[in-house]
Amino acid sequence: MAGDRMKQVHGQTELGHAGHDRLSGKVTFAAWIRVEGLIPHRGPALLVESIAEVRPDRIVCWGRVPPESPFAAEGKAPAFVGLEMGAQAAAVLEALGRGEPEDGGGPRVGYLVGIRDARLAVDLPVGRRLRVTARAAGGAPPLALYDVSVEDDGVEFARGLLSTYAA
Repeated sequence: MAGDRMKQVHGQTELGHAGHDRLSGKVTFAAWIRVEGLIPHRGPALLVESIAEVRPDRIVCWGRVPPESPFAAEGKAPAFVGLEMGAQAAAVLEALGRGEPEDGGGPRVGYLVGIRDARLAVDLPVGRRLRVTARAAGGAPPLALYDVSVEDDGVEFARGLLSTYAA
């Protein structure tokens, strides 16, 4: 992973950009890493809010379906929106893997080109923070595969294998 602005905060390694703690292989991101600078989504289309943890092949983000989302109705959104949430987490992992700074001239465009083995359990709760995980599952650049899941409090809302193309 790219990036080398590291500092020690309360005994943990925090990074000003992508990189990893060589001892644990885990990255703890400071709150000032802006997801908006890494992916092109804005407004109610932005479903991933922050990064909780990242490793070279896996990212855990916090996501939320905003109440103003066109998919939100009566406090719920269709479970397939969780797959888009997972795709956004995968895009963040991809951008960090390329070493793109969150203020480096704007995010690159990527495309979700396929979904396999999708499991859509229950509708997503609107406005609630959800755990979004994307794990690199293979590929040949610019194509990539990611195993994604969206869950909260032991409930898995969506899971699938996503194929992406990074332009």
